[in-house]
Amino acid sequence: MVFVNGDDTGLDVPHVYCDEERGAYKAAIHLAELGHTRIGCALGYEKVIPTVRMIRGYRAALAESGLPEPEGGILDIGFTLEGGRVGASKLAAAGITGVVCGNDLIALGAARASTSRSELSVVGYDGTEFTSLTDPGLTTLRQPFEDMAEHIALAITSEVDGSRRFRDHYVFEPDLVVRDSTRQATPSASRR
Repeated sequence: MVFVNGDDTGLDVPHVYCDEERGAYKAAIHLAELGHTRIGCALGYEKVIPTVRMIRGYRAALAESGLPEPEGGILDIGFTLEGGRVGASKLAAAGITGVVCGNDLIALGAARASTSRSELSVVGYDGTEFTSLTDPGLTTLRQPFEDMAEHIALAITSEVDGSRRFRDHYVFEPDLVVRDSTRQATPSASRR
């Protein structure tokens, strides 16, 4: 058995996952560096491990940037396009100008919900191929899927052949890919 995108320290099995905490941290720092002072999260289900990690990273970035967590700034909306659309509308109504999303589908829904491209800056997560084809192109955190898959295969093989050579936690860091869905905060947005 190999744990993928989960974590159970009570099991003596290999774990392979992308560091969602570091990814959400990078996304929120990116938005803060663009001048956004009200940054929110539109995430999947709050009890799943990747979402819990993302919330920790988001909060760490806000603290490091000296920004408060906006009231109602974290939405548990499911990992869907429609969830992104609905979530973005709620966050924008609360004065949020930058959004860290739990996946690229949420980000696409959020970007489409913006009535103007300057209204909301959106960062997705996964780095799926379609993110470069959308309008606007989605800023995203790209997971190193091929490297992760190779480690998963090696871990499974070592379990099957009994060598158990790959017993550790393999944690991969996502890369921030900046495109048009994030932009400098407007002066009025940064004062909210």
